[in-house]
Amino acid sequence: LVARLQDDPAAARAPAAPTAAAPPAPAAPVAQVAIDAPPAEMPPVEEPPPVDMEPAEPAAPTVDLRDFAQLAALAEERKQGILFHHISDDVHLVSFSAGRLEFRPGPNAPANLAVMLKSFAEECTGESWVVTINNEADGAPTLAEQSRAAAAAAAAEIAAHPLVRATLDAFPGSEIGAVRDMHASGADAGDEGVPPEDAPALKQMASDKDGR
Repeated sequence: LVARLQDDPAAARAPAAPTAAAPPAPAAPVAQVAIDAPPAEMPPVEEPPPVDMEPAEPAAPTVDLRDFAQLAALAEERKQGILFHHISDDVHLVSFSAGRLEFRPGPNAPANLAVMLKSFAEECTGESWVVTINNEADGAPTLAEQSRAAAAAAAAEIAAHPLVRATLDAFPGSEIGAVRDMHASGADAGDEGVPPEDAPALKQMASDKDGR
């Protein structure tokens, strides 16, 4: 071969025949395995605990205010002690009508008394009210003053009764402490306005007094 190459220089320069590449090996098949998995379970949803709702207190029924004394009675009935005190002692009523109230405040009345009266009147009636202050008018005596005057007049009338007069004379220094309307309270009273069980003794006192 060496001698041939030396004798034939062209053959020495000829390139070597290319070597055919081997075909690529086929890829190994991938096994596909079906997995029958159960569906994922959702975690249970916790329901919120029940809320104990206290029943709302029923609103007080509305009323038809006819006069100022009724407003005071409602304040006492609904346990509005401070307001009842001011209504009784610090209001000199000038005028009163449906939805309107005018008054002169007393010297001890709080500055916001008109607001308090308006709010309470609206709460009682369920309607809008106009409450005004009139410092120029005298106004009526307060409810407390009227009550004291009525009690004094009743005591004076009772003291003038012969049976009561005899009792007072029989016990020097005694006085009438309180006057109770027996008819208004439903108690039984005799013709003279005294309980039947007390009438004989009082009449005896009056008779003894007249015989002296």
